[in-house]
Amino acid sequence: MASIDGRLSGIYCKTFGDNTLYDLMEKSISTRSQQGETNIDEQHWPFKLVKSHLELRPLETENVWIARLKPQFASKTTEYVKKIRSKQKEALLHCARLRRIQKENEPLELEIILCPVLAMTQSQIEKDLQELEIDAKVYILPVPSHAPLTLEQYKEWNPIWPVFYRRHTERQDIFTNRELEVIDGVLNDLIQAAFVSQSKGQIGCAAAVYDHTSRTVLSVSIDERNASRNPVDHCAMRAINLVAAGERERRKLPHESSEERYLCRGLTVLMTHEPCVMCSMALLHSRIFRLIYCQQQSLTGGIESLYGIHWRAELNHRYLAYSGWEKEVPELEGNVHV
Repeated sequence: MASIDGRLSGIYCKTFGDNTLYDLMEKSISTRSQQGETNIDEQHWPFKLVKSHLELRPLETENVWIARLKPQFASKTTEYVKKIRSKQKEALLHCARLRRIQKENEPLELEIILCPVLAMTQSQIEKDLQELEIDAKVYILPVPSHAPLTLEQYKEWNPIWPVFYRRHTERQDIFTNRELEVIDGVLNDLIQAAFVSQSKGQIGCAAAVYDHTSRTVLSVSIDERNASRNPVDHCAMRAINLVAAGERERRKLPHESSEERYLCRGLTVLMTHEPCVMCSMALLHSRIFRLIYCQQQSLTGGIESLYGIHWRAELNHRYLAYSGWEKEVPELEGNVHV
């Protein structure tokens, strides 16, 4: 990527029509060959996936009634479990129904989950099993309360009781070597612009909205709160507004309705620092696909630091977030909301 000098910092986020910086970025991006691309394994990405609060959740268990029996009683017991299904907890469907128990030089036995402890009493269960002529020992065991969402959770929870794990398809992503080169170049330009802006009295952070399908930078912005005296002139908010302004201008030209984009739907946002709660929500409402930033803001960040806004089940949109790209970025005061 071509470097950015002081002359460009003044027009970095003024209007969508001033294309000097965008032309510079697009020119440098277009010079990169798209041939010979290969997918890069996740373990070799220069950043890490920011896990949601649920993906970081520690092991929680729930007590259930277990029947330990010989394999010849398994079929009858399974039928019994089906009959008392209304007493079971659907949330425990992530647990395997049974597991094998076989110690050295001892016959095979099975442990089968019957129901949560609060659903029935031990005497009720033992009476039912006796009527069905099932010879079983009934006792309490803890099992994981939730389905594992990460491989790490699965490895920790599965020894407690076998659980089913399948990585969420929406949490899977692909980066090629060429794409990482382009993103690296754009981030380097953002960081340089952030340093220049900080030397001129600004906060010292920057953001870009990037279309990873066409490898085009759609907007770039620095934080201008100190100059504008507008408390919401955060770099992410300004970058989103620039995309919206560009979309409005584009829609004035002849086009198909299918070509219209809702704000930043499906786009990638690159930032020098972790966005604050307000900007994290603005990115969510803009329907971005992914966010990549370098520096965590442990006191004010809305992604990995505080609320994990990027991936919450109770919100109507979620986006991937990556952090930890080891680049030198401007130092900000700890209480600054980026």
